[in-house]
Parts: sequence; structure tokens; C-alpha cells
Amino acid sequence: MSGTTNTLVDITNYLYRNDRQEALTAIQNLELDYLMTISDLYSTEEFKHRGQEFVQTIFTYSPVRSSTRTFTRYRKKPLLHKERSFPPH
Repeated sequence: MSGTTNTLVDITNYLYRNDRQEALTAIQNLELDYLMTISDLYSTEEFKHRGQEFVQTIFTYSPVRSSTRTFTRYRKKPLLHKERSFPPH
């Protein structure tokens, strides 16, 4: 859908700035856009309902909504390099 990637970038930027409320607002607006699109796409109530359930499931389990952790640009990564002994040539 048009604009989704830009919205996801915006949400990420809000989280980097610890502006959780703006991120949540952007997520809610994106969810509403998807729900309205589903309503326009499907003609039968059964398929509208299925589509809406799917979208709501995805957005309900958004880690931003369910977490109080801060979002950081850098995470500690495990040290991948370990000293190795190589066989002689």
C-alpha cells in the first residue's frame, strides 16, 4: 500500500527520539488506513471481517504497543570473532 514504508520510517524515527505517543498515533493511523482499504476491497461482509481480523491481529501484537522498553539505534552484539587455531600447512 502506498505510504506504508514512509509511515514505518516515521514510526522508527519517533521511537529513536523516544516519542512513544507519536509512534502509537502513527501506528493507529496506519491500522485505520488498512481497515478502510479492506472495507473498500471486499464486497462481502465475510471477507471484510476476515481481512479486518487479520489486520487487527497484526497490529494488536505490535511490540511498540505492548512494550515499555526504549528503542535504541545500537544494540550490543555478541563477539563473533573467537581465537582459533588453524592446522599447519
